[in-house]
Amino acid sequence: MNILAELIKKRKLGKMCRIGTWVIAAIGVIHIVSQSYYLWQLYRQSLAQSIQEPAIYGPLSTIFLNYIPTILSSTALYLFYCIVLYVASVVFDALGAPEAENKPDSEPDDEAIVYTPLTREEILQSKNHRPTGRV
Repeated sequence: MNILAELIKKRKLGKMCRIGTWVIAAIGVIHIVSQSYYLWQLYRQSLAQSIQEPAIYGPLSTIFLNYIPTILSSTALYLFYCIVLYVASVVFDALGAPEAENKPDSEPDDEAIVYTPLTREEILQSKNHRPTGRV
C-alpha cells in the first residue's frame, strides 16, 4: 500500500496509465487493421470463386455481414479500455496533486479596500429617489 501511495504522490501512476492508454490504442489499431485486411482478402477470394461457380448468396453481403460486427465490437472494446485508462490517469493525477497551502502572506489586504462614507445630501437623495420599475 505504501508503494501505491508513493506512486500516486510522485504522479507516476497517472503517467503509467497514460502510457498504457497509448499502448492499448496502438494494439487496437493493429488488430483492427489486420481484421480489415483479412476481411478484404476473404472478399477478394470469394469474388474469384464466385466467378467460377454460381453463388447462392452474394459474397459481398454475407462476408461483410459476418465480419463487420466483430470488427466494430473489437473497436468498441479497445475504445472502452482506452477511455477507462485515461480517466484513471486523470483521477490518479488529481489525487497526487499538491494541496493548496494557506500562506499568511496570501491573505487579502484590508488596506486595499477603501470605504468612503456617504454625505448627508447623498443619503437624502437616495431616499427621495425611488425606482418605479419602468425603464
